[in-house]
Amino acid sequence: MESKSRIARLLREATGVAGRTVRVHPVELALALYGCAGCILGRELDWGPELWARMGPVPVFFLLALALRVFGGRGPWRRVYRVCWTPLVPLTLWSGLEAWCATTQFLVTAFVLAPLLPLLARCAADNRRFVNDGVVWLRSAVLAELLAGIVQALFGVILFSAVYIFRIAGDWPYDVWADVALACHLLLAPWLFLASVDRSLGGEVTGSRLLDVLLNRIVTPALLIYLGILWLYILRIAVLWELPRGGVAYMVFGFTIFAFAVKALQELLVRRPFAWFFDRFSLFALPSLVLFWVGVCRRIGEYGLTESRVWLVLCGVLMTFALLLFLSRRAGRYLWVCAAVFAGFAALSYVPVLDPGRIALRSQTDRMVRSAERLGLLADGRPAVRTFTEADSVLRDDIVRFHRALGYVGARDSTAYVRFGMTEEAFVRSLPAALAAAVHGDCCDTEVVSAYITVPPRVVKVGGYERLYADLQNIWHELLPDERGYAFRDGTLTINLECGGPVIRIEAAELLAQQLRRAGLAPDAGFDAMEAAAEQLLLYESERLTIGFAAWSLDCEEERPVLDGVEVSFVLVR
Repeated sequence: MESKSRIARLLREATGVAGRTVRVHPVELALALYGCAGCILGRELDWGPELWARMGPVPVFFLLALALRVFGGRGPWRRVYRVCWTPLVPLTLWSGLEAWCATTQFLVTAFVLAPLLPLLARCAADNRRFVNDGVVWLRSAVLAELLAGIVQALFGVILFSAVYIFRIAGDWPYDVWADVALACHLLLAPWLFLASVDRSLGGEVTGSRLLDVLLNRIVTPALLIYLGILWLYILRIAVLWELPRGGVAYMVFGFTIFAFAVKALQELLVRRPFAWFFDRFSLFALPSLVLFWVGVCRRIGEYGLTESRVWLVLCGVLMTFALLLFLSRRAGRYLWVCAAVFAGFAALSYVPVLDPGRIALRSQTDRMVRSAERLGLLADGRPAVRTFTEADSVLRDDIVRFHRALGYVGARDSTAYVRFGMTEEAFVRSLPAALAAAVHGDCCDTEVVSAYITVPPRVVKVGGYERLYADLQNIWHELLPDERGYAFRDGTLTINLECGGPVIRIEAAELLAQQLRRAGLAPDAGFDAMEAAAEQLLLYESERLTIGFAAWSLDCEEERPVLDGVEVSFVLVR
């Protein structure tokens, strides 16, 4: 009897929580029901990609309604909350919705702006309260998805066990399974999420023993080591007086964002042995911030602005703002940082003059015009097509710069080719062979930082060779003397054909330079040129042996491509 009464009490509590969630969040649950029904109906009617486009804005409006509910309570905002779903009707009927859902604007709205809304709606200026709210939102979302997944899995076990035992034929069990999966994740999970948030929001969240060990003994020491590496790199730059690699900016940004997240979680810990570091994190991070901006400026100076780099600059501005804000304990508030992130991303997404595409196009167009003027391709602002000679090799940098910019602008502005009186192909045809090889499909494009060259299986004559090795294993650690295979580490290809036998070592730089000469390509040949000569590039020959490569991986971040990975297909030994 006691167990029955306990079950009955749990059912009453669950029913009460469910009913209260419906009363408190009617708009959110109505939107979840609409999205779930639309997805199930669209799947049954086989709408295809259009289904996800039509339902794509629903999560955005769900989070908007939740933010209004949290912010407005029972005041005047309650009326706005009740009608906030209405723009979804014309948006769903809009013919351009599917195309909009594939744009950066929608992605920023769905994955940056909308998730920040409920957090900002709490207006928690106190850092501990802000972190508590963020943990509650995140924990509720994870637990809701976990429970919904468990319900889906249990239903699947019951359904497919019955299908197997009773030998039920047809596709309908799989259709039922798919519909239940959609219902679990699109209706049950939001319901559980809202119920969990209502129960936990405003409460005190404390760090567990596991979180203490994770942050204080694993994550924070790793952050200190990484910061030390960045400082050593800064010292190396200062001693050698060289510019940092452009990709370092991404490393510094990732490190800083992760460190800020760990700094925020420190608010939940009872023991804070690294308080000295996180309380002064802005000071410790200032040298890496300078490194970030030097790397960004180098990248933009060499290749101009692109859409991704405009977003990177925005992220850098927000990162700088956060670091400067937390120089003062009084001014340092996570709420202001999140508000700045929301304002910055919203501005770049919805203010036309700040559109990253337009900014990048103007930058590349200006870069193209300046290069064209230096090359004599413009006369009083009008196209002046000319034929280049070998003597124009002194203008190689401007030629490459113009070719890259022309390709970027031409792909986004159909009038660019008309204004300059030539296409990319026509420009390359006007160049002598050496210059054409330097710019054709240039590996170091404004966006491309890596390339992968492959060749299909080939027939190779083995006459004159004593042995063929075609089953060498790629060893991902340092090759040991008793291991048979090949390894590519620290810019060196090492091959061990026989256990305990002689080891073959070839420097990657020498290998690439020799193969480029053999194929008749320049040291800074572009990706398309190397891909066209792949059969020659990926067949290495010396007096003693021949190595057939299945693929090459190239790092194109620097001025000249660098070989940073290989796949060996076979080795022939004389």
